Amino acid sequence: MANSTQLRAQYAERSWDYELPDHLELALEDDYVQNSHLYSEETFKCIHMLCALHPEITSARLLESVRSWAESS
Repeated sequence: MANSTQLRAQYAERSWDYELPDHLELALEDDYVQNSHLYSEETFKCIHMLCALHPEITSARLLESVRSWAESS
């Protein structure tokens, strides 16, 4: 199992192409460390699209969406 530093590096690599506000980036990175199994390539694409469509989204709502997508796949 990967340690926290390795998971943060994985997150940075997987999210490199997506520009997000800092408060969302930090929340997602922290959540990725705890729940990396929820984050597929499709999840990252959905995150980017949701943030583009709803730029005022809160980190709590974004994390709820990640869980919802994971449950439905």
